[in-house]
Amino acid sequence: MLKIIAAVTAVAAAAATIVATAGGADAATTWQAHDKNCRTAWATAEVEAGEVCAEVQKRVTDSGSVTGYRGRLIVTPNAGQSITPDHYVWQSHITKYCSTTCAPKTTAWTSSWSAVETSETTYVGWGTSGELGYGFDVGASWSAWARSRAGA
Repeated sequence: MLKIIAAVTAVAAAAATIVATAGGADAATTWQAHDKNCRTAWATAEVEAGEVCAEVQKRVTDSGSVTGYRGRLIVTPNAGQSITPDHYVWQSHITKYCSTTCAPKTTAWTSSWSAVETSETTYVGWGTSGELGYGFDVGASWSAWARSRAGA
């Protein structure tokens, strides 16, 4: 009986997709890689703390229309080092990565995806690295990389 219900559900979903497509609506959207920019974060002027990356994806319909963008931060500290994410700026909104102060990351860490934006803008992640708290910012955008200083 469960197999019959599953088969009926699958047929109904396929029929809904066909009807939606025939009616001019896109059947599905997918997230696709768009831009990714990585920088070195510094613990001191001579010691690398690790790597920080900003990544932006675009939401694309079956017909190829772009209907949104989202961004995230990826930090990969070197052995014995730490990187502390703080906030990101996306469409002029400042959003903290953590509800309070983020703990220093000593292993790879990836933020959750940002809220979806429909206009073309730059996603910039901010934080500090190493014992001296060198600041970093790294950005990715809808059309080209937005690079800025990663270190003091």
